[in-house]
Amino acid sequence: MKYLVLGGNGFIGSHVVDELIARNEDVTSFGLGKAASNSHRYIHVDGNFLDTFLLEKIISGKDVVIHSLSTTVPLSASENPVWDIESNLVGTIKLVEIMASSKVKKLVYLSSGGTVYGNPKNNPVKEFSSLEPFSTYGVTKVAIESHIKVLCKKFGIELVILRPSNPYGVRQNGSGLQGLISTALNHAVQRKPLTVFGDGETVRDYLYVSDLAKLIVQASRNSVTGIFNAGSGLGYSVNQVLSEVEAVTELDIIKEYKPRRAFDVNKIILDSSKAQRELSWNCDVGLHQGIKIQYEWLRESIW
Repeated sequence: MKYLVLGGNGFIGSHVVDELIARNEDVTSFGLGKAASNSHRYIHVDGNFLDTFLLEKIISGKDVVIHSLSTTVPLSASENPVWDIESNLVGTIKLVEIMASSKVKKLVYLSSGGTVYGNPKNNPVKEFSSLEPFSTYGVTKVAIESHIKVLCKKFGIELVILRPSNPYGVRQNGSGLQGLISTALNHAVQRKPLTVFGDGETVRDYLYVSDLAKLIVQASRNSVTGIFNAGSGLGYSVNQVLSEVEAVTELDIIKEYKPRRAFDVNKIILDSSKAQRELSWNCDVGLHQGIKIQYEWLRESIW
């Protein structure tokens, strides 16, 4: 099959490209900036997601589109909700319309398991739990899900919506905008203070990126459609994660506690039994192992 990976030079998308190449698929990557690797086994197109003329050109002849691209993170979406809607929601609607005109068979869309449920009453959360996002980022994700479900049904496009928990791992940017583990590792190595919002007791479900990439590819190659959570099923507080980072690196993290942010969820753990059952998928990398792999990669990158 012929694949187009939107955001294929990004953190998650680059691992999806790697997984597809390992399975000898025909892959085109799309996103702003250069390719994630120097491999000659795939094509990368440097382009803007909102450039519909370019999208029409590269979508032509593809069988599957994997949409792992986002123009915002929770903080930037909160600061500029209009841009979040114009770029992500409107852009994705246009994408599906282009897919329909190009007769693409399937769309795999990455939503956000960490934000669409809001603060759930019960954990772990199943896919049929109520969607009550209270962040701009989560609201837009829910809106995208709703629109593409209607449009894909209208145009006869097979649709899989994945709701990942908090992905982490090799190649994640440690700038602090997104990704606690990568940020903590970078700050530990550089001996920089790390800002912790709240008391550090907010709980998240962390998923190593290679496990997520395998699920994305499995969903793209499978005839099953629908919505699937993608998480480890285990919850860790911020303080627990930081302790694990300190144990792996043998470095102390300088922590600066500040008031919690309005868009932060208290506790979210995902039930991924549906993906395990229907897509024959399991998490292989535990938290300690994943942090260790990422730390070794970071050390090699720096030194």
